[in-house]
Amino acid sequence: MDRIGAVMKTLRAIWASVFVVIAGYVFFLLWLHPAVSAHPDKTIALALGVFALTEIPALLFFKQSLVGRSAAKLREDSSDTRTLMKFRNGYIICFCMCFAISVYGLIVGVLGDPITWAAPFFVVAFALLLATRPVPPAES
Repeated sequence: MDRIGAVMKTLRAIWASVFVVIAGYVFFLLWLHPAVSAHPDKTIALALGVFALTEIPALLFFKQSLVGRSAAKLREDSSDTRTLMKFRNGYIICFCMCFAISVYGLIVGVLGDPITWAAPFFVVAFALLLATRPVPPAES
């Protein structure tokens, strides 16, 4: 198996793992959700929402700068190991940022806020994760 194929196999495994973990968080909150507090505090949910909103453009920047540029270089020279590692690391950073947004939703839900407050975090995390699905450099 060539190096790009091995990296793509690893990226797909990480991507699928993050997807499953985020889905697990959703199911955890739906079935084992703690009692919603009588007077939920919006402060933490809003603060985490601001964090999530700042991560979205950062994620898109990393995808464009690390993954996009590396993919273009790899189309020209697929044997460049340093560029392949930038390509791989760019995807992993994007996956981690998606995961972080889902953790914000988990925190909001575990603190006893309504599920409807946590749901947007999971929707955004899933949408960004689907948008950062690993694609081989030749196809991107």
